[in-house]
Amino acid sequence: MTPIPAEYRWAHELLVKGFEQRIKQYLTTERIQRKIRQQARNSDELYEAMLGSAAGRKHFLSMMTYWSVGAGIAVSLRSWVEELIAQLVVHERRHSKFGNPIAYAYTLKDLKNFVYTDNPDTIALAGEDDTEHSQNRTWDVKMRTGLVRQADFIVQNLVERHRTRNRADTPARYKEMLRWFQPEAQQKQLFEQAVQARGEGYEKQRLICNLLVLEKPPGGIYAFRFASPRLSAQRDLADEKRNMLLLYGWLRQEKPMRLKADAIEVYWAHLFPRPIAAAQDWYFHENEIKHVHEFWEFVGVPYEVVRSALGAAGDTLGKHIGLLVRRMGFNKIEKQLQNDVKQMTFAAISGR
Repeated sequence: MTPIPAEYRWAHELLVKGFEQRIKQYLTTERIQRKIRQQARNSDELYEAMLGSAAGRKHFLSMMTYWSVGAGIAVSLRSWVEELIAQLVVHERRHSKFGNPIAYAYTLKDLKNFVYTDNPDTIALAGEDDTEHSQNRTWDVKMRTGLVRQADFIVQNLVERHRTRNRADTPARYKEMLRWFQPEAQQKQLFEQAVQARGEGYEKQRLICNLLVLEKPPGGIYAFRFASPRLSAQRDLADEKRNMLLLYGWLRQEKPMRLKADAIEVYWAHLFPRPIAAAQDWYFHENEIKHVHEFWEFVGVPYEVVRSALGAAGDTLGKHIGLLVRRMGFNKIEKQLQNDVKQMTFAAISGR
């Protein structure tokens, strides 16, 4: 393992401790037993036919336990990473070249708690004072109807551009399509809709923002949607682009006093170095993307530190799950499953 530079040891310790705490909270005997029962009751008949013997059944339960726990941790890990990134971003020892001191960092989980709905100005004032506080993967906001329509119009142009592959009926139409591809043109139209003195009303929209970072005034506001590198389907990419446009528009709507062109920035951010689908180039301009090294530079901690911490936490994961599985005893769980099946059968026969 590559030694961690002294200046980042604090971050490595924070990450390792954070991952280990979440692993132990997740890996409880009750949770694993519940997952085993779910797998045993709903398993595939082909597995059942092969692993129906007593010895096979035991291995089946063991295999399904590791698989289900691993899948569950894989899903939870994304939220864990978001939470720990937010801690890194606001940490006093963070090194960064970006703007003013950071006042707040919100995760998607924070935004979904709806704490700010008790006071409509909470998110709008985030970073302006010291008093605010701000698992489906979206949260609901009220947006100007004009903003929503403008975002839809931009996405429709991008979809058409993708469909025609840069070919248009006329040179004028081709030029118009290219214009709408530029983030500056998109943001200008959204900004004008967001700050209009008279609007057309509001409507509820669902947004995804994995990390919302607010610097102290007059600093910037940074919103990150963490990328799925292999996402390539046109419909999915169009939805992701629409989400980013709405997120930018909503922040402009809620922060009308931050008028600088770069006061609000929204990015499609890559957390890890993985292959990126070529189709994404049609929807996300290079100025809208933060690649791995750029994102972690913003966080102020190199990606290598995060990877090392995940490896150290993985040792804890292996030891903890092995200990739990040995303590539980599969024979006991198998007997409990048999009793559960008998009770379910009796209830079905008796009509209960």
